[in-house]
Amino acid sequence: QTDLEKGIDICLQKGFKDIHVLWGTGNRTDHLLANINLIIRYQSEVNLIFWDDFQKVYGIRSGFSKWYTKDTDISLIPWPSCQAVNASNLVWPLQQLDLNIPGCLSTSNQVAMDGIVKIDFKEGNLIIAESL
Repeated sequence: QTDLEKGIDICLQKGFKDIHVLWGTGNRTDHLLANINLIIRYQSEVNLIFWDDFQKVYGIRSGFSKWYTKDTDISLIPWPSCQAVNASNLVWPLQQLDLNIPGCLSTSNQVAMDGIVKIDFKEGNLIIAESL
């Protein structure tokens, strides 16, 4: 186990349901990928949210709905796949799009207007990165 995994386990033992990790995106790509993987690995037990000076990154479930301001940058990353993704109120809306690594991703999209962004999908895992 990594130190972060040990820390998550301690938080789970104490009953926390949201864990915010500051700078878990770090300076090493291998650590970044391993940490992003933890979002999905622990998704059924806790909301694991990574923050840095630029973005907030976390896993979402189908039926996601959140209010954003116009032009907020949003990327949707499948981990490793997500089927039939629909997303509204984005400059480039998604309609029944299958996302997968190493194929189709949905990076660098933007909120079209102030209001609710809704994201639904049939199955799979989806990570959102939103600009601060």
